[in-house]
Amino acid sequence: MKLSDLYQSLDKQGRKALAEKADIDSGYLWQIATQWRGKKPSIDVIGRLLRADDRLKAKDLISEFAPAEPLNEAEHA
Repeated sequence: MKLSDLYQSLDKQGRKALAEKADIDSGYLWQIATQWRGKKPSIDVIGRLLRADDRLKAKDLISEFAPAEPLNEAEHA
């Protein structure tokens, strides 16, 4: 399950509980769940979210927060 989907399904108490379990601020959880201003979580935060709720799956979070276009390594060499 993607974070955005889980976040929408939770009530205020559930969102607060998820943030506490993941050891992140509830405001920051909202920012990454809604991708406010392009906000994306770090790998560390993704790991904490995965441990906080077993409905979240790594493959879903990776696809949700991956760059829209793959990086072309030749352009960055």
